[in-house]
Amino acid sequence: MYWQSFDHPTDTWLPGAKLGIDKRTGKIQLLTSWKNPDDPSPGLFSVGIDPGGSNEYVMKWNMSTRYWSSGVWQGQFFNFVPELSHTYRFNFFSDENETYFTYSLFNPVIVSRLVVTMSGQLNQQVCHRDLWSWESIFVQPKEPAYCGPFGISSKNLLTFCKCLQGFEPYSTENTRLDQWSYSCVRRAPLQCEDNPPSKGNRDGFLHIPDVKLPADPTPYPAQSLKTCKSACMQNCSCKACAYSSTGCSMWFGALLNMQELRINDNNKQDIYLKLAASELPGKAQKSRLRIIVEQAQSFGGQELAVKRLSKRSGQGLEEFRNEIGLISKLQHRNLVRVLGCCIEQDEKLLIYEYMPNKSLDSFIFEGIAQGLLYLHQYSRFRIIHRDLKASNILLDGEMNPKISDFGMARIFGGNESEANTNRVVGTFGYMAPEYAMEGLFSVKSDVFSFGVLLLEIVSGKKNTGFYNKDPLNLLGHAWGMWNADRALELIDSVLVHPSSASTLLRYINIGLLCVQENPSDRPTMSDIVSMLSNDLAALPTPKQPAFCTSRSVMKANSSANSTGNCSVNGLTISRIEPR
Repeated sequence: MYWQSFDHPTDTWLPGAKLGIDKRTGKIQLLTSWKNPDDPSPGLFSVGIDPGGSNEYVMKWNMSTRYWSSGVWQGQFFNFVPELSHTYRFNFFSDENETYFTYSLFNPVIVSRLVVTMSGQLNQQVCHRDLWSWESIFVQPKEPAYCGPFGISSKNLLTFCKCLQGFEPYSTENTRLDQWSYSCVRRAPLQCEDNPPSKGNRDGFLHIPDVKLPADPTPYPAQSLKTCKSACMQNCSCKACAYSSTGCSMWFGALLNMQELRINDNNKQDIYLKLAASELPGKAQKSRLRIIVEQAQSFGGQELAVKRLSKRSGQGLEEFRNEIGLISKLQHRNLVRVLGCCIEQDEKLLIYEYMPNKSLDSFIFEGIAQGLLYLHQYSRFRIIHRDLKASNILLDGEMNPKISDFGMARIFGGNESEANTNRVVGTFGYMAPEYAMEGLFSVKSDVFSFGVLLLEIVSGKKNTGFYNKDPLNLLGHAWGMWNADRALELIDSVLVHPSSASTLLRYINIGLLCVQENPSDRPTMSDIVSMLSNDLAALPTPKQPAFCTSRSVMKANSSANSTGNCSVNGLTISRIEPR
């Protein structure tokens, strides 16, 4: 045998394969990450056995900088990751020619693999044969590795890396491919870097609190923060400094492995990043937004829509980051694209593709059902929108509808079909009863919202606009008209035409099917797309809908309102509204 693939792994270690070192040639078998999701050429991260003979695996960045190890082999497990041995049986072999490990599974029926990811993590995955999808069950190290020079990892973003303030990705193509392990570069050069030094405002420091400090600091004998900053400012090669009870530290090369930490993390420290005067707070906001808009306009040069989120929203940052992380990973013709974003203190801006026909307040299209079907079934993640309503459906120049506002959306993992939360968010009138009352949500929650939306569009009436009437909402009104064989009277007069009556009645039937009280009775989005696209297929008879009025929901959630989860308009809880 001259060659076998097991001896030349890429990013994946399979059961039975060797991963070790050939002592005769010195060649180490390495797991090497992909460069990006579309390029399997070698990336920045590698895993291999320690050539020093410690019988442990080490992970390196750029093939040189060691930042994680498995710990020494103890005969049955690795010292730092004993949990790996709960699933795998490792076997160690060593003689004068080679040293290597192999592994097998205790349960041979399970299909599994170990992968080194583009973010620098060793990921144990198992395959669900019924869905033919991979689920991660073990990750080391727990945090992503390096985000690249002058990048910082964030726990709150699904896209976990970003450039430090004053820096931008070296290659916008890499960031579009979710590959953040490349350099971030300064937008504006330091004054001291000009030769001769330029005139104007001097460089300054940006205070960045609550972080894990970068790797490889250089100690400096300063007795105070002021002295530490002064020494760094006088040396143009100094990129950042920090001061603590252990003294002054400086960084003269690229800042690597910075991480945002939670406020209650005992390892958090403050760092002072040297920036050009134009990039410091108060002076950089306009230029930063201008740069982001220019970058977004570089996609074929189209018009943009900038959404400014309310400064008064105390819960806005989580939803803002959630929307960025979700929508940036989704691509569908019926989902609005986010082209950029900007966070500056309490200012939060989103840059959307421009929808010239505003929001869906008068029309309903199959495209919305197609967009939801993609979220529920065909996207990379199973996503529940949780806030589907007319104002979150935008229309482009050809009146194609697109779903927007993913601030409330949630990802479902694996075979998960239902989740529970103590924090009910969304808009009254569109929330399914099981979610509004009990905090239970699933794909059927979005189906309920879609049904409300469909009935609103057909009737020209809002679900919550029936105050002091009997019934108190559109669902009850539609149900009464349907049972009395007067459903045609429900249709908005601007839509009534003899040729369209049967189609509109079909929409009402579908809408009532979507808002049935029991979630299991509601159709899936796949069923709904079929119902909308096939006029000849017979439709089931709907059961009684949930008479979930805004009054009863507000009463049921009175405890949530008293804790401050409700916004000032009294109709929506935990919503971010543009101003």
